[in-house]
Amino acid sequence: WVSDDSAVVASADGSPSHWSGFLVDITGRKELEEQLHRQAVHDPLTGLPLRYGIESDFTLCQKDARRTRNRLYIVMIDADHFKRINDRYGHPVGDVALRHLADILRATLRASEPLYRFGGEEFLLLMQCKSDYAAEQTARRIVTTVRTTPVQVPDATSLTLTVTLGLAEVGEEEELTSAVKRADAALYAG
Repeated sequence: WVSDDSAVVASADGSPSHWSGFLVDITGRKELEEQLHRQAVHDPLTGLPLRYGIESDFTLCQKDARRTRNRLYIVMIDADHFKRINDRYGHPVGDVALRHLADILRATLRASEPLYRFGGEEFLLLMQCKSDYAAEQTARRIVTTVRTTPVQVPDATSLTLTVTLGLAEVGEEEELTSAVKRADAALYAG
């Protein structure tokens, strides 16, 4: 209980203690802050990080690629014809399909490759490879794995998803927005 001039707070043994002035209980505050931060930066549906805050990961990946002499690629991944799933089966099945897709992508990629829910049915991947050929092989593996791993939905129906990818090799000093724009253009061309 708190009033303008005093507070009653339970002490560690549970007995009430009277304080003069205002007292703020900070027990659990750190845990609450961490939970709120996680909710703000992670998609509750897929568990993936959201696109907000990607800039710092992008900068770190760019530096790491220079250090290891790898090429950095931004990969835009879009679930094909996803609106049809929502329209035909409803949004709960669409949610199952998105979780399934996120799980497939996580399982297919290296742990060191940051993956984000970019929005709607789009995902963004920061991928490092030694060559364009290696990047193309990874992209083909993603497309094949998604296509050959059906989604099991609640009524025992299975749905086959397909994805289209747009890859853009990131220039050594290129900004994130520029690379995303090029990857997005490649996605739409696909």
